[in-house]
Amino acid sequence: MQITITDSLRQEPILAARQRIIGSLIRATSDSIWLQPMGSGPLAVSRTAVRGTSASLGISRARSAVSVGVQAGLLALASQLARDRNDISIGVIGAGVGLGFSLGAIFPFEHWRRIKP
Repeated sequence: MQITITDSLRQEPILAARQRIIGSLIRATSDSIWLQPMGSGPLAVSRTAVRGTSASLGISRARSAVSVGVQAGLLALASQLARDRNDISIGVIGAGVGLGFSLGAIFPFEHWRRIKP
């Protein structure tokens, strides 16, 4: 489980002052959520501080390949919209999709689904 809480310090100059905590859900009460982060003891977080919660869908090579392939294809399409040569544009978009699928399959990443706190 992943929760996002408000933080007193800004982690990045442009981003909001938030912190993500990833761990196993131990229990949830009416006023707090108890997590067990990896390599640490139990952590209680007030529900009022929680800004978002997500559940892990796991790591999937297929889902990562499709996700990165679509993103790389859209990026290649956006880079080719200003050009007039359609024969080259189709090849660049196809190469972007192919490279994206390959990278997503070789380096899969964890996917998250938002849930209500």
